[in-house]
Amino acid sequence: MQDVSEHWQHTDRHAGERTVGWRHAGVLATALAIIVISAGDARAGPIVLSELMYNPPVGDVAYDNDDYEFVEVLNTSASPFPLTGAVFTDGISYTFGTRTLAPGERVVVVKHQAAFSARYPGVTALAAGTYGGKLANGGERVTLKDVSGTTLFSVAYDDTADWPYLADGFGSSLVLHDTSANPDLPSSWCASAEYLGAPGIQATCAGGEIRINEVLSHTDPPLEDAIELYNRSDATVEIGGWYLSDDAAVLKKYRLSDGLSIPAGGYHVFYEYQFNSTNGTNVAFALSEWGEAVFLTAADATDSLTRSVDAITFGASENGVSFGRHPNGIGELATMKALTFGSGVTATNPPADLAQFRTGLGESNSAPLVGPIIISEIMYNPVNEDFEYIELLNTSVDSVDLFSGTNGWRLTSAVEFTFPAGTTLASGERVLVAGTNPPAFRTAYGIAPTVTVFGPWTGRLSNGGESIALRKPGATDTNGVPYIRVEQVDYDDASPWPVAADGKGASLERLDFSTYANDPFNWFAGGIGGSPGGAPAGGFYDVRVLPSSPFVAQAFTVEVAVVAGTLPTQVVVRISINGVEADHVMHDDGTSADRIAGDRIYAVELQGQPDGTWVYYQFAASISNGMSFVYPAP
Repeated sequence: MQDVSEHWQHTDRHAGERTVGWRHAGVLATALAIIVISAGDARAGPIVLSELMYNPPVGDVAYDNDDYEFVEVLNTSASPFPLTGAVFTDGISYTFGTRTLAPGERVVVVKHQAAFSARYPGVTALAAGTYGGKLANGGERVTLKDVSGTTLFSVAYDDTADWPYLADGFGSSLVLHDTSANPDLPSSWCASAEYLGAPGIQATCAGGEIRINEVLSHTDPPLEDAIELYNRSDATVEIGGWYLSDDAAVLKKYRLSDGLSIPAGGYHVFYEYQFNSTNGTNVAFALSEWGEAVFLTAADATDSLTRSVDAITFGASENGVSFGRHPNGIGELATMKALTFGSGVTATNPPADLAQFRTGLGESNSAPLVGPIIISEIMYNPVNEDFEYIELLNTSVDSVDLFSGTNGWRLTSAVEFTFPAGTTLASGERVLVAGTNPPAFRTAYGIAPTVTVFGPWTGRLSNGGESIALRKPGATDTNGVPYIRVEQVDYDDASPWPVAADGKGASLERLDFSTYANDPFNWFAGGIGGSPGGAPAGGFYDVRVLPSSPFVAQAFTVEVAVVAGTLPTQVVVRISINGVEADHVMHDDGTSADRIAGDRIYAVELQGQPDGTWVYYQFAASISNGMSFVYPAP
């Protein structure tokens, strides 16, 4: 049960602190029209950036991998378009000579002519010469202007989690799959199904039907390294002749057996005895406990690589603990609570021998491993920027040392801080790490002397969102000390993350201590000033209407987060439409529009309404003692 010391008797007080009042969901057709118009305005005209290879995989040793970069431009109109004198002003530097693009024609601009021709023989859509500069592997803006200075397109690509990861050094190019969409949105792009991209022709999008779903890389006997594939499609997929590898420069390592297939929704596990054996033809490899990558690449009957199917990267891990996708088959890699290779064993219940471990064909991933130390609160954009902080909480029944041997646990990525020797968290204890010196921080927030405050850290939390990672030291070996990820939160200042935490006085606070950290719905914007060193006040938080601007007659969902030491026996939303009120029971059991059972977010689907209807709502909670509380106050 979540540790919240202030419960329902504080709900009305808390509600008064928030300036929400009565809320309404305007069911207006014009709201969607505005969004569509805004998105359409982002596309400058008929000339689009249609494909780019910004982080090519390595190739011939005579060339650097950046030499294989290319940019493709497409004329989407029904008329010829003059490019003579057009110039790239952002990302790369290049000026077109005499050139006109016919309707539907593409032109490719390259970084290194010889390297490109060696990798892509026969491409005839090349522009003259090569461009200056190089494309940033971490993303940047690429702008093309015509001879008069008018912008033809200006696109900001990225390599963050929302963007197609196969294009980030794993063999695919970045392809604009919808030329009418906003090119600044990651949803407008896909990774090419064609290995190394398709410069000069229409590329296709990687289907992603087979995913690398779980990997085990740190093993002592009787366990061994393992790689699980999952078929997320509704049809059997033939994977015979494909390749698994741990090296982007040598993708042809372990060749999957001819005739091998995975049924719809099925799994297949490959073990180290298979891929770490040459068998006369394969290049043996094993997975590093320090972390590395795994690549799955398709090949044709002639043994030529045809497309990048999937690729993952992972960090250091503990012995017998795997990484798996969360949610299963589609999500990002998380540390798994249990092994799910189908062998019926876990890290704490190892197999009797390798034969027992190798009996499984895989199964759906477990829940992520959470705790015992969690990131419980993040103040990333306070009113005074000097007083950022991160709160940690020990959720276990035992004390936990944040210093092992000669090495301390660390906060990394967005900020850097190493916990000093002697740091121990008692069961239920919270500690704060501040961006400024502890005495000034204590004064600013009125922190009790009983709460430990560390600081200052190095760096600053981005107001636009970034990653915060908590890592602990592993066992020292000949390579040094591996740091193992305990938790990581990729917070953001935009929905679905709670936007009220972005400079409006609130912090991001953890909703459920037992579930995955990197889920925006597991965080809420708490009270003004946050609750540094203590439990947040109980109450209703973070009202969401999904979609935020429903179509006429479109059903919509209302969600609200509930923070309480003891959850209410019933939550209802009272709806008022044209003066007629009705109560609708909300659910946290995975039914009636509720996404996840037991996540403390209550939801209900409401009937669509005519154009111009105003929908008012208020929440009420029934408590076991017979009392009830509402939000906002009547």
